[in-house]
Amino acid sequence: MGEYTAKESISGYAREHMAEKGNGMKIQDYLKQRKIICDGAFGTYFADKYGIQELPESFNRTHPAWMRQIHREYLEAGAVLLRTNTFAANRRTLGCGEEELR
Repeated sequence: MGEYTAKESISGYAREHMAEKGNGMKIQDYLKQRKIICDGAFGTYFADKYGIQELPESFNRTHPAWMRQIHREYLEAGAVLLRTNTFAANRRTLGCGEEELR
């Protein structure tokens, strides 16, 4: 599988993964048939996996492959919904200006 741009990295992989599973339906239709459980422990998993106690959001730009890998692992484990790694992604917590967040 090739590399994706930051904008399409996860969504592109998710589309391919869901197509392989034959689940390319709209979320509204999916929810009529099933429930989705969301787990917000991305930061905990990130810290355990990479041994880093800093905000995982600070690595979105510096180590995007790490973020893609974690999301791939979620998909491979059967996840049908991915949440963005942006819980604490703001200028104050990341210590940067508006231009750096774009």
